Amino acid sequence: MAKARTRFTIMIVPHSGEAVTRFRAPLGLIQAGVVTLALFWVALLIFVNGYFSAMARMGELGDLRWVNSEQKAQIQYLTQETATLNQKLAYLAELDRQLRELADLEGTEPGPVWTAANQRLAALEGLPGEASPDQEAMGGVAPPTAGEPPRPEAGGEALSDAYQAVAQVQDMEAETAYRQQSLEGLRVALAERQAYLAALPSVWPTNGIITSSFGYRRSPFGWGSDLHEGLDIAAPYGTPVVATGDGRVTFAGWRANYGKTVSVDHGYGYTTLYGHNSKVLVGVGQRVKKGQVIAYVGSTGRSTGCHLHYEVRVQGKSVDPRRFLARAGR
Repeated sequence: MAKARTRFTIMIVPHSGEAVTRFRAPLGLIQAGVVTLALFWVALLIFVNGYFSAMARMGELGDLRWVNSEQKAQIQYLTQETATLNQKLAYLAELDRQLRELADLEGTEPGPVWTAANQRLAALEGLPGEASPDQEAMGGVAPPTAGEPPRPEAGGEALSDAYQAVAQVQDMEAETAYRQQSLEGLRVALAERQAYLAALPSVWPTNGIITSSFGYRRSPFGWGSDLHEGLDIAAPYGTPVVATGDGRVTFAGWRANYGKTVSVDHGYGYTTLYGHNSKVLVGVGQRVKKGQVIAYVGSTGRSTGCHLHYEVRVQGKSVDPRRFLARAGR
């Protein structure tokens, strides 16, 4: 007699007193259902695990994209800053040349400024970089300003080098600005110094022999003594008379006792007077340079012979011209 199949009966008994529902299923069907359910849960676990793994990789990919974008922005910023620094350094070199010219310095030109930051920038310059729409709208490249920085392991050594290069560029900018300000001040000071030296009445007004010095002397026109407020320099008629410093002519014409006279205001409180000339070559308001011929020696006015009367005044007070002429020598 054949062996009866093993069956299972599933009964559903309601609490409301209704009829009991029965389900009969062979053992094989139940086993197949259990296996199917187990395979479903295994597949679900594999899917969930793969999903979270993919999300983790997406996070890493996002970090890598951020790093790549940040590096491009840093490199583009460095490239533009390098060009700007090169322009500033060229300007500083030109300032240095002007200062050397003003100071009459001799020697070779200074060598180029070359630091570790320059070497790093030279290596970075020329690498591709893309500007964001915001940067393009502003007409230039702005320093990169990202939001939250990535995890340290995401950037690696390359991003660290980029940040270090940016810091070095900013240090160089600060130093360049300081040196530029310092050189500008020095250039102004040297130019003012050169202007002062050019205005200082420090050359001999004519070639000749001193016949009367500054100070009290016996009057050449009678008894007694008087204060001689300048130098009398004897020279042949028509000998050129030159301005002893840069300045502006404040008087050119006939003056009692001095005859044909020229007065020059040199600024800085200095004025000079040139008297007894035979001919005056300049007019009031004219700018004259040190060494420029302004008259010729004569004997006009109250004079005992052909000579130049030369005076120097400081803040309106007569001083001995030799204090300045000693610098020029004879």
